Amino acid sequence: MKYKIGVAAVLMLLAVTAATTPQPAGAACPPPDSCASCPVLIQFDANCFAYETSYTKATFNSAPGSQMTVVGLIVSFGTPLNGLNNVADPNKEYTFVMSGLVSRGTLVSTNGPTTLYDCDYDSSSGSPVFTIYEGTPRNSPSTPAAWAANPFGGAVVPANHQDGTAILSGTLCGFHTAISKTGLIVGGSFRATYEFTGGTQYSAVGNGKSIVGGNWCPTSGGCTPANYTAHPNGKFDASATTPARRSTWGLIKSLYR
Repeated sequence: MKYKIGVAAVLMLLAVTAATTPQPAGAACPPPDSCASCPVLIQFDANCFAYETSYTKATFNSAPGSQMTVVGLIVSFGTPLNGLNNVADPNKEYTFVMSGLVSRGTLVSTNGPTTLYDCDYDSSSGSPVFTIYEGTPRNSPSTPAAWAANPFGGAVVPANHQDGTAILSGTLCGFHTAISKTGLIVGGSFRATYEFTGGTQYSAVGNGKSIVGGNWCPTSGGCTPANYTAHPNGKFDASATTPARRSTWGLIKSLYR
Protein backbone atom coordinates (compact mmCIF):
# COMPACT_ATOMS: atom_id res chain seq x y z
CA MET A 1 0.00 0.00 0.00
CA LYS A 2 1.27 3.44 -0.90
CA TYR A 3 -0.07 6.88 -0.14
CA LYS A 4 -0.49 9.22 -3.09
CA ILE A 5 2.66 10.97 -4.28
CA GLY A 6 2.90 12.15 -7.91
CA VAL A 7 5.68 10.98 -10.24
CA ALA A 8 7.22 14.44 -10.46
CA ALA A 9 7.18 14.76 -6.70
CA VAL A 10 8.83 11.38 -6.28
CA LEU A 11 11.64 12.39 -8.63
CA MET A 12 12.20 15.54 -6.64
CA LEU A 13 12.09 13.59 -3.38
CA LEU A 14 14.88 11.36 -4.63
CA ALA A 15 16.96 14.31 -5.80
CA VAL A 16 16.58 16.13 -2.51
CA THR A 17 17.37 12.99 -0.53
CA ALA A 18 20.62 12.51 -2.42
CA ALA A 19 21.68 16.11 -1.88
CA THR A 20 20.74 16.52 1.77
CA THR A 21 23.21 16.04 4.60
CA PRO A 22 22.58 16.32 8.33
CA GLN A 23 22.95 19.84 9.70
CA PRO A 24 23.09 19.49 13.48
CA ALA A 25 22.29 22.68 15.32
CA GLY A 26 24.28 21.91 18.43
CA ALA A 27 27.42 19.84 18.91
CA ALA A 28 28.68 18.01 15.84
CA CYS A 29 27.45 14.45 15.43
CA PRO A 30 29.99 11.63 15.42
CA PRO A 31 30.56 10.47 11.84
CA PRO A 32 28.90 7.22 10.73
CA ASP A 33 31.13 4.16 10.54
CA SER A 34 32.93 3.95 7.22
CA CYS A 35 30.95 1.79 4.81
CA ALA A 36 31.25 1.82 1.03
CA SER A 37 27.86 0.24 0.42
CA CYS A 38 25.97 -0.49 3.63
CA PRO A 39 22.85 -2.63 3.00
CA VAL A 40 19.40 -1.79 4.30
CA LEU A 41 18.96 -3.00 7.87
CA ILE A 42 15.39 -1.84 8.58
CA GLN A 43 12.82 -0.47 6.13
CA PHE A 44 9.59 1.43 6.77
CA ASP A 45 7.12 2.63 4.16
CA ALA A 46 3.47 3.68 3.82
CA ASN A 47 2.37 3.44 7.45
CA CYS A 48 4.65 6.04 8.97
CA PHE A 49 3.68 9.57 10.00
CA ALA A 50 5.08 12.51 11.93
CA TYR A 51 3.26 14.81 14.30
CA GLU A 52 4.40 18.22 15.59
CA THR A 53 2.94 20.32 18.35
CA SER A 54 3.47 23.64 16.51
CA TYR A 55 3.59 23.23 12.74
CA THR A 56 1.88 25.13 9.90
CA LYS A 57 1.21 22.83 6.94
CA ALA A 58 0.44 25.62 4.47
CA THR A 59 3.88 27.20 4.89
CA PHE A 60 5.90 24.11 5.94
CA ASN A 61 6.85 26.06 9.06
CA SER A 62 8.00 24.34 12.23
CA ALA A 63 8.07 26.80 15.12
CA PRO A 64 11.10 26.82 17.44
CA GLY A 65 10.44 24.49 20.35
CA SER A 66 7.84 22.45 18.45
CA GLN A 67 8.04 18.83 19.57
CA MET A 68 7.95 16.16 16.89
CA THR A 69 7.21 12.45 17.19
CA VAL A 70 7.47 9.93 14.36
CA VAL A 71 5.61 6.61 14.50
CA GLY A 72 5.42 3.80 11.99
CA LEU A 73 5.24 0.16 10.95
CA ILE A 74 8.34 -1.70 9.76
CA VAL A 75 7.99 -3.64 6.50
CA SER A 76 11.26 -5.60 6.35
CA PHE A 77 14.58 -6.39 8.04
CA GLY A 78 17.99 -7.09 6.50
CA THR A 79 20.95 -9.10 7.74
CA PRO A 80 21.58 -9.74 10.64
CA LEU A 81 17.93 -9.17 11.58
CA ASN A 82 16.40 -11.08 8.66
CA GLY A 83 15.24 -13.75 11.09
CA LEU A 84 12.54 -11.24 12.10
CA ASN A 85 11.05 -11.14 8.61
CA ASN A 86 7.66 -12.43 9.63
CA VAL A 87 6.20 -8.94 9.22
CA ALA A 88 3.21 -10.48 7.41
CA ASP A 89 2.32 -12.59 10.46
CA PRO A 90 -1.31 -11.64 11.21
CA ASN A 91 -0.62 -11.95 14.94
CA LYS A 92 2.55 -9.86 15.16
CA GLU A 93 3.82 -6.44 14.15
CA TYR A 94 7.03 -4.43 14.35
CA THR A 95 6.62 -0.75 15.09
CA PHE A 96 8.86 2.18 16.00
CA VAL A 97 8.66 5.52 17.74
CA MET A 98 11.10 8.42 17.36
CA SER A 99 10.75 11.03 20.09
CA GLY A 100 12.51 13.89 21.85
CA LEU A 101 12.81 15.78 18.54
CA VAL A 102 12.64 19.50 19.34
CA SER A 103 12.55 21.95 16.44
CA ARG A 104 15.03 24.80 16.13
CA GLY A 105 12.69 26.50 13.66
CA THR A 106 12.33 26.35 9.89
CA LEU A 107 14.83 28.33 7.79
CA VAL A 108 13.50 29.51 4.43
CA SER A 109 15.72 30.26 1.42
CA THR A 110 15.44 30.30 -2.37
CA ASN A 111 17.35 28.78 -5.23
CA GLY A 112 16.03 30.25 -8.47
CA PRO A 113 12.34 29.29 -8.75
CA THR A 114 12.61 26.83 -5.85
CA THR A 115 11.88 27.69 -2.23
CA LEU A 116 13.73 25.61 0.36
CA TYR A 117 12.53 24.88 3.88
CA ASP A 118 15.18 23.39 6.19
CA CYS A 119 14.70 22.41 9.79
CA ASP A 120 16.97 20.86 12.43
CA TYR A 121 15.70 18.92 15.41
CA ASP A 122 17.58 18.17 18.59
CA SER A 123 16.75 17.94 22.28
CA SER A 124 17.28 20.33 25.17
CA SER A 125 17.66 17.38 27.57
CA GLY A 126 19.88 14.90 25.77
CA SER A 127 19.71 13.15 22.42
CA PRO A 128 16.47 12.36 20.60
CA VAL A 129 15.75 8.64 20.82
CA PHE A 130 14.03 5.82 18.97
CA THR A 131 12.69 2.42 19.99
CA ILE A 132 11.62 -0.53 17.83
CA TYR A 133 8.98 -2.86 19.26
CA GLU A 134 7.76 -6.38 18.55
CA GLY A 135 4.11 -6.61 19.54
CA THR A 136 1.06 -8.86 19.50
CA PRO A 137 -1.62 -8.39 18.26
CA ARG A 138 -1.39 -6.20 15.15
CA ASN A 139 -3.20 -3.17 16.51
CA SER A 140 -1.55 -0.07 15.00
CA PRO A 141 -3.15 1.72 12.02
CA SER A 142 -2.39 0.16 8.63
CA THR A 143 -4.90 1.78 6.25
CA PRO A 144 -5.58 5.43 5.31
CA ALA A 145 -8.99 5.22 6.99
CA ALA A 146 -7.48 3.88 10.21
CA TRP A 147 -4.87 6.65 10.35
CA ALA A 148 -7.51 9.31 9.67
CA ALA A 149 -9.68 7.91 12.45
CA ASN A 150 -6.83 7.83 14.97
CA PRO A 151 -5.18 11.24 15.42
CA PHE A 152 -1.92 11.51 17.29
CA GLY A 153 -2.39 11.67 21.04
CA GLY A 154 -5.55 9.57 21.04
CA ALA A 155 -6.12 6.11 22.43
CA VAL A 156 -4.27 4.35 19.57
CA VAL A 157 -1.37 6.57 18.42
CA PRO A 158 1.29 6.39 19.72
CA ALA A 159 0.11 3.94 22.41
CA ASN A 160 -0.28 0.96 20.06
CA HIS A 161 3.14 1.60 18.52
CA GLN A 162 4.89 1.03 21.84
CA ASP A 163 2.91 -1.75 23.52
CA GLY A 164 5.30 -4.62 22.77
CA THR A 165 8.83 -5.77 23.61
CA ALA A 166 11.60 -3.25 22.92
CA ILE A 167 13.87 -5.20 20.57
CA LEU A 168 16.11 -2.24 19.65
CA SER A 169 16.59 1.26 21.00
CA GLY A 170 19.05 4.04 20.36
CA THR A 171 19.85 7.70 19.91
CA LEU A 172 19.49 10.11 16.99
CA CYS A 173 21.79 12.98 16.09
CA GLY A 174 21.55 15.70 13.46
CA PHE A 175 17.91 15.02 12.52
CA HIS A 176 17.28 17.29 9.54
CA THR A 177 14.31 17.74 7.21
CA ALA A 178 14.63 19.43 3.82
CA ILE A 179 11.55 20.45 1.83
CA SER A 180 11.59 22.06 -1.62
CA LYS A 181 8.74 23.71 -3.52
CA THR A 182 8.89 24.60 -7.21
CA GLY A 183 5.52 25.78 -8.44
CA LEU A 184 3.09 23.05 -7.44
CA ILE A 185 5.77 20.40 -7.04
CA VAL A 186 6.72 19.70 -3.44
CA GLY A 187 9.33 17.19 -2.32
CA GLY A 188 11.34 16.48 0.77
CA SER A 189 13.77 14.26 2.60
CA PHE A 190 15.06 13.60 6.11
CA ARG A 191 18.31 12.27 7.46
CA ALA A 192 20.02 11.63 10.80
CA THR A 193 22.80 9.60 12.35
CA TYR A 194 21.64 6.79 14.61
CA GLU A 195 23.34 4.55 17.15
CA PHE A 196 21.87 1.48 18.85
CA THR A 197 22.12 1.42 22.65
CA GLY A 198 19.86 -1.43 23.79
CA GLY A 199 16.99 -3.85 23.25
CA THR A 200 16.66 -7.63 23.11
CA GLN A 201 18.29 -7.73 19.63
CA TYR A 202 21.16 -5.41 20.56
CA SER A 203 23.76 -8.21 20.55
CA ALA A 204 22.90 -8.93 16.91
CA VAL A 205 23.63 -5.41 15.67
CA GLY A 206 26.13 -3.83 18.10
CA ASN A 207 26.47 -0.09 18.62
CA GLY A 208 27.86 1.05 15.27
CA LYS A 209 26.76 4.43 13.92
CA SER A 210 24.98 4.71 10.58
CA ILE A 211 22.30 6.69 8.70
CA VAL A 212 18.52 6.68 8.93
CA GLY A 213 16.73 8.65 6.26
CA GLY A 214 14.49 8.74 3.22
CA ASN A 215 11.59 10.68 1.74
CA TRP A 216 9.66 13.30 3.69
CA CYS A 217 6.30 14.25 2.19
CA PRO A 218 4.91 17.33 3.99
CA THR A 219 1.74 18.02 2.01
CA SER A 220 -1.80 17.23 3.08
CA GLY A 221 -3.34 16.42 -0.32
CA GLY A 222 -3.42 12.64 -0.06
CA CYS A 223 -0.06 12.53 1.72
CA THR A 224 -0.95 12.96 5.38
CA PRO A 225 -4.19 12.55 7.30
CA ALA A 226 -5.48 15.47 9.33
CA ASN A 227 -3.57 15.96 12.60
CA TYR A 228 -0.31 14.64 11.11
CA THR A 229 2.35 16.91 9.63
CA ALA A 230 4.49 14.70 7.37
CA HIS A 231 4.65 11.28 5.78
CA PRO A 232 8.19 9.87 5.93
CA ASN A 233 9.27 6.59 4.43
CA GLY A 234 12.83 5.33 4.46
CA LYS A 235 15.35 3.02 6.04
CA PHE A 236 18.02 2.43 8.64
CA ASP A 237 21.27 1.60 6.85
CA ALA A 238 23.30 -1.21 8.38
CA SER A 239 26.49 -0.29 10.17
CA ALA A 240 29.89 -1.53 9.05
CA THR A 241 30.66 -2.42 12.66
CA THR A 242 30.66 -6.15 13.37
CA PRO A 243 28.72 -6.83 16.57
CA ALA A 244 30.51 -8.62 19.39
CA ARG A 245 29.48 -12.18 20.19
CA ARG A 246 29.81 -13.95 23.53
CA SER A 247 32.10 -16.96 23.46
CA THR A 248 34.22 -19.22 25.68
CA TRP A 249 37.85 -20.23 25.64
CA GLY A 250 36.79 -23.78 24.82
CA LEU A 251 34.88 -22.65 21.71
CA ILE A 252 37.81 -20.55 20.55
CA LYS A 253 40.26 -23.48 20.94
CA SER A 254 37.89 -25.73 18.96
CA LEU A 255 38.33 -23.49 15.92
CA TYR A 256 41.96 -24.53 15.65
CA ARG A 257 41.63 -28.29 16.20
